[in-house]
Parts: sequence; structure tokens; C-alpha cells
Amino acid sequence: MVSNPPDGVSQDPVPLDEQLWALVRELPERQRIAVALRYGLDLSHAEVARHMGTTPNASRRLVSDALKTLRGGLASENNEEKI
Repeated sequence: MVSNPPDGVSQDPVPLDEQLWALVRELPERQRIAVALRYGLDLSHAEVARHMGTTPNASRRLVSDALKTLRGGLASENNEEKI
């Protein structure tokens, strides 16, 4: 038997992957490209850097900044759902 969700919690939450991709689309272009190359194509930072015409350290920074933004966005959306 499935119980009803608590008050204030949606019965049809947006799946996490949809939330994530919506946030990815909002990233600055270079961060979005770096994330797509790194995780979508499973490239190393050196390969990402080569494709983007930058250094491996710059690639790491782009991906790191993007992940920080994505984590913050997911945490924010999850907190809003609880309200």
C-alpha cells in the first residue's frame, strides 16, 4: 500500500536527471561544453582541454566551477520542494 506524501510535497516530483539537465543548460557556455565533454563523452581533462583549445588545468577549473554551480542548484531545488 502506498501512502500519500506529506503536505507540501509534490506527488509527481521532477526526476533528478531532468533537474540536472535543466541546470546544465543554464551553465555558461564554456562550462557546459567542458561538462559535456568530460562526463558525456568521458574524456580526460587533457582531451577536454585539447578540444576546447585550453590547458588541462583550465579544463579542471571549468568542470569544477560547473559542478559547484550544479550542486548548489540541486540543493536549492530540493530545499524549495520541502517548503
